[in-house]
Amino acid sequence: MRRVILSAGLSVAMLFSAGPGLTQARPAPTAAKPADTKMALAKRVFDAMRFSELIGKMLDDMDPLMAMGESSALSDKDSKLMRESVREAMMAKMPVYVDAMTKLYADTFTEEELRAMAEFYESPVGQSVLRKSANLTAPATKAMMDLMPELLADTLTRFCSKTECNDSLKSRLRKLDS
Repeated sequence: MRRVILSAGLSVAMLFSAGPGLTQARPAPTAAKPADTKMALAKRVFDAMRFSELIGKMLDDMDPLMAMGESSALSDKDSKLMRESVREAMMAKMPVYVDAMTKLYADTFTEEELRAMAEFYESPVGQSVLRKSANLTAPATKAMMDLMPELLADTLTRFCSKTECNDSLKSRLRKLDS
């Protein structure tokens, strides 16, 4: 249960984080098809955000928190190597993820919205927002971790009010949290 809630918290933290970037991409040609224009604009958004760098910084910031939630089956050395391996695997897949997110943005936002996002993130103010937002990952994740004991207890109470939740089941669910 803790992993599900932590994943949700980390997802929220990711939504409110953005990485530094100074890339200035060219706008799409005016004769392009609307879908091509939207893909080019979505790519400008991700280029301006330096999305891969953002994810790398987020992983660095989350490293101490990931270490807290690791299995005791691993030695300290192996725990560190596991976190390094997770980071390496994620960064290796980042181009595929960025391509998928670019398409998702192009499918979700209008051309006007994509153009406004790209122009904002390419502007000095947008770059300042990105740099500052990149520093929010660690405190946002910590804020979620600080809420975790209360959140888990409340979740268990709510779950047990909806089902037959005897002491044995409560005990098993609490073990999943540790």
